[in-house]
Amino acid sequence: MTRLPLITLLHGLSSRALLDDPVLLKRLEANAILHLNSISGMTGALLAGLGCAVATKLFVKEQLQAGTLIAREVIEPKLTRTLYLCRLRNRPMTYVMEEMRRLILALVAAEVGQGAWQATLLI
Repeated sequence: MTRLPLITLLHGLSSRALLDDPVLLKRLEANAILHLNSISGMTGALLAGLGCAVATKLFVKEQLQAGTLIAREVIEPKLTRTLYLCRLRNRPMTYVMEEMRRLILALVAAEVGQGAWQATLLI
């Protein structure tokens, strides 16, 4: 568990999106010193030096590039997540659904291929 003061978002991005392990997520959230409702609030708290966050580099990309924040890799435990593209099994795919599926998969593959997202495609 982190020895640094932790800041989390109540909903949406950050550690909630990075962890498939609900036990670990609950431990992180229980140890957080701040639970915020907005990304801008969290970014402001990070920039003010109030704590750290478990998040993707994409979350604070501009601040990392500007050098106003630094990132460290979480070594233990290894953080992983799986993204799923789902649909209702009992409904046939429409043209729009097929196109959206194709577009989403192409966009994800492009981001991974360009190195913008550190990921492994399982398609």
